Amino acid sequence: MIYIQEQNPFADETLVVEEDENSIWVYRVDSEKKIVQDVLFCSTGKLVENSADIKEASITGQAPPLLRSFANELYIQKGLTEDDISINWLSVDEVEVCLKSQPFVKLSMATNETFSRAVNKDGPFGKAWK
Repeated sequence: MIYIQEQNPFADETLVVEEDENSIWVYRVDSEKKIVQDVLFCSTGKLVENSADIKEASITGQAPPLLRSFANELYIQKGLTEDDISINWLSVDEVEVCLKSQPFVKLSMATNETFSRAVNKDGPFGKAWK
């Protein structure tokens, strides 16, 4: 299971990349250990058809899997390791998380927006990053 944690060099917060049985998510965590921003990174293989399936995952304490209607061809990434993922702090207000050296998600602290290459439209999983 992937778990990466890196301190923001510009502010008192941490970025966490975490895998569960369905997906990999990126979380920005403040100094009090509260999640202040999150974005879907990718799936490890499971998509769901409706929000009832997402509710079921939340009951077990897992991050929500992606609804099929939001998924694109980059969504499923199998066999990833921590070595495939890197964090690139662009500024005090922006960070990218890269997959195999290519920017894959971006978090903007200034605008509180998140972008993911794994989604095909804007929604609760982040904005589509094209």
